[in-house]
Parts: sequence; structure tokens; C-alpha cells
Amino acid sequence: MVKEANAGPDGPPRALVVEDSAQQRRRLVEIVAKALSGFEVSEAENVSTAIESARRLQPDVVTLDLGLPDGSGLEVLRAIREGGAPARVIVVTGESDARYRRASLEAGADEFLDKADLALLPALLAEPAED
Repeated sequence: MVKEANAGPDGPPRALVVEDSAQQRRRLVEIVAKALSGFEVSEAENVSTAIESARRLQPDVVTLDLGLPDGSGLEVLRAIREGGAPARVIVVTGESDARYRRASLEAGADEFLDKADLALLPALLAEPAED
């Protein structure tokens, strides 16, 4: 599942779902909550809220859309990595072009998933994090 989750005195392990579409966000929260039982799942709908939430919550897992209303999910990803957070970041986006995959992985994403393949997310979340 997730290596070194934040469970302990600060509360349960945490997941952050970053998605601008309210309907997709609800669906992702449901998938993440079911796949990662015991995790506290928070939401963000734009870059600024996502960066603030990631800094404050220090999530163990982040699902991240690239197309956000106030910028790119890559900005969020870079902020997470520059902040030293060990979060497992899974980009979940409708931008399936290889250049988006490459840019996401180069920026520090652990996984890249096309929204058309959303049914694969629970299995992906259940896999052990790689070192």
C-alpha cells in the first residue's frame, strides 16, 4: 500500500485528491477511501488549495489531475517534491499524451494513470510503494 504512512500521534495516514471537476473528485475520493481503508481523505480543486493542503497535511498519497483552473498539476507536484514530502503521487488525468506522462514522471510523479483507465486505480493504490 504505502510506505511509512503518517499514522501516529498526528492522526491517521492521509490522502489528498486534487481534481477540479466536483463529480470526478467525489468519485476519486470514494475510490481512494475504499482502497486505502483507514486513511483520512482530503480534497483540493485547484493549484493554490492543493499546495496549501499538501504542506499542511503532509499526505502519504496524492492523486493529482494536471488540468486545474489556476494552473497545472505539475506545479503542485513540484511543490510537493521541493517541500521534501515523501508522498506517493499518482497523476490521474485525461491528458494521455506521452509528453504529459514524461513530464509528470520527470517532475517526480510515482505513477501516471489516464482517467479512461480509472478502474485500475484501486489495484494501483494497493501495490506497495517503490523505493
